[in-house]
Amino acid sequence: MPDNKPPAFFFYAGDFLSNIDVAFMDMELRGVYITLLAYSWLELGLPDNDEKLSKLVQAKDEETWQRYKKGVLSACFQLNDGVWTQRRQERERDRADRRHLAQSEGGKKGNKIRLEKEKRTNTHAKKNGLAEGSEVEREFENEFWSIYPRKVRKKDALNSYKKARKSITADIIKDSINQHLKGIWAEKEIRFIPHPSTWLNAEGWNDDASKPDALTEKAPAISLRKVCPVCGGIKDGCSRNSYDVCRKHTPSMRMEDENKALLDDVLIQANAIRDELGLDLIGEK
Repeated sequence: MPDNKPPAFFFYAGDFLSNIDVAFMDMELRGVYITLLAYSWLELGLPDNDEKLSKLVQAKDEETWQRYKKGVLSACFQLNDGVWTQRRQERERDRADRRHLAQSEGGKKGNKIRLEKEKRTNTHAKKNGLAEGSEVEREFENEFWSIYPRKVRKKDALNSYKKARKSITADIIKDSINQHLKGIWAEKEIRFIPHPSTWLNAEGWNDDASKPDALTEKAPAISLRKVCPVCGGIKDGCSRNSYDVCRKHTPSMRMEDENKALLDDVLIQANAIRDELGLDLIGEK
């Protein structure tokens, strides 16, 4: 098969079935016709050689080949300069060649535009202190990864860093990380610090590093005034569920609550038994 030729061609089913020559073919001749069309497309035509063509269509004898030649080859192909070709197929071949050439030219033009755009982008990057190529990878290792506290998903972090460096300088990113380390991240566990890729994608250098994240800030403790039920003493700043009203009475207050809970359980069990026996329940009037 010749190089750089389309491996497929359009097959117009309606035109094939409505062709007068095809209409008089039996299924055997139609199979021969399609086979010759395929070889003609791949080889840019068929050779004017009965021996080769009879083998291509697997004619069992000379009589069969002559029937194929008369009913298919001579009826549907034209012989020019020792090559059999099909007129409609050659028109489709010319159309495919023109389409391929147009796409190739368009591809070359598009590639040229892309290269020029990359060149302009790189020039702009150099003028504005932005990084490119392997330079940004070395910078990522030395100026970002080495100081960022949470070292996870390094590949994602590198891709995010490259993207960020198209619009921001390395110094801004580095300074922001240092501010975070002294501010919001100073007392945080590593697991609560964002992944490096997440921080970069969210443009974390624009965040206020000195203020805690409102989502992670603890809710303020509620301060209450309580009265000691034992001695009547009053105390401010008590928590909701603690026995911190009067320290010397804390044990007795806790024991009182525990005894009350125990008595309530005994009362519930006793009333359940009395109810089964049909007796009045304890506590009823």
